[in-house]
Amino acid sequence: PPSALDGLKPLAGGSTPAPGADQSPAGITALLTSKEWRFDGANWSETRVFRADGLMTIDNDARTAHWQIAGDKIVITFKDHKDVLFLPLDPKGTKGQGGYGRLFIATQVTEAAPAPGKTTSSQKPAPGAPPGSGAAYFGSTNAYGGSPSPTPTPMPGAPP
Repeated sequence: PPSALDGLKPLAGGSTPAPGADQSPAGITALLTSKEWRFDGANWSETRVFRADGLMTIDNDARTAHWQIAGDKIVITFKDHKDVLFLPLDPKGTKGQGGYGRLFIATQVTEAAPAPGKTTSSQKPAPGAPPGSGAAYFGSTNAYGGSPSPTPTPMPGAPP
């Protein structure tokens, strides 16, 4: 018989892993621990981080849980309930169900946005831009091409 999970809308990009994806316990562990995962359910969402030692943390939350692969699912054990991710694990969207019957979709986070004023190796500040000036994110050129952004004209009566 169909389950309540079958009622979840189809996932973009399919609900099965890419052909040749390693679904062995080692492959599942490697995929699960390689990046953060976003869990989205009805009226809630959170980012979870899975560690190879079996610990799972929730971003911006003090709760932790332990996870393990058990047959055709990943069981995430909290103090008061268990969540389940159903295998095969697909980074584009894996169906799951919480201990309280809540349904969710877990997707692997492809890239976290850097905090304001910080840069990543692929996001260098514009030459001469002060740290946190916004030029690190928006560059120092305008929308019409390679010419530098215009320097604002001082207001009349403003000190130089």
